Amino acid sequence: MSDTELAEAGSRTTVAPQRKVADPRAVVCDQCVGSKNVPAASFIQRTFDDPVAAFTLWLALATTGLWIFTGFLWRATYNLAKDTKTAGTDQADKMERSIGEAGRAAQAMEALAKSNAASSAQIVESVNLTRRAMRASISVVVGDAVYQEKNVNFAAHPRIINKGSTEAVNVRWKIAAGILPNPIPQDFRFPLPDKYGGGSVIGPQNDGIISAVAPQRVLPAEVDAVRRIQGRALYVWGYVVYKDIFGRTHRTTFCQQLYWLQTKKKSFLRDANYIIRGQYLDRHNRAN
Repeated sequence: MSDTELAEAGSRTTVAPQRKVADPRAVVCDQCVGSKNVPAASFIQRTFDDPVAAFTLWLALATTGLWIFTGFLWRATYNLAKDTKTAGTDQADKMERSIGEAGRAAQAMEALAKSNAASSAQIVESVNLTRRAMRASISVVVGDAVYQEKNVNFAAHPRIINKGSTEAVNVRWKIAAGILPNPIPQDFRFPLPDKYGGGSVIGPQNDGIISAVAPQRVLPAEVDAVRRIQGRALYVWGYVVYKDIFGRTHRTTFCQQLYWLQTKKKSFLRDANYIIRGQYLDRHNRAN
């Protein structure tokens, strides 16, 4: 475009009319027109429009809710503590009753145990009594005797008697005889042979004979004095061992002093004119 055309175009340019700007202080909002008919904004609306006020309101509501929740929590805790106390009291009462019942049960069990113990003791005692009543019981009593002659020494023949209700098994004995002072010395030891005799069975209420010969001989003039236990006498001693039917071992120890009593009867039989008698020495006669 030429300079002439530019000049013409510039001359034709019109300036747009200027818009008047009113004074800002004079601007009135459309809602303010006729303010007599439009109500002012409420407190809640103004509160929510203001962030600080809105936060304060929400904080107050939250605090109130927390207070209410705390109240309910306290109430629930109180009720729980009350219920726990009641339950604890009930549990304590139940425990006390249970302890009492356990104590009574323990006393009953103790009484039962004592009763059972007494019954057991009675049973054991009854069994022992039955055994003692039924078992074999060997006694050694005065039997026969022989006085010294030309080819015969003094000898004793005691009787062993089973006075029990059952047989005596494996009956064995050791026995010895001698001419000893009367009374017998206190330091006498009652010597016996090393070996046992016997080994048999003796039934209930049955008996047997055991024998021992005195090794000493006296002068012929002294025989009658020995028979009358004048100064010296014939003694026989020893023991018998046996088992009862219950397997228990028993022992009977004996010592007898023998003498001859002359009878009024006269007989051609030498021994028929005398009765054999004897005494039991307390220091060597016992049984179990």
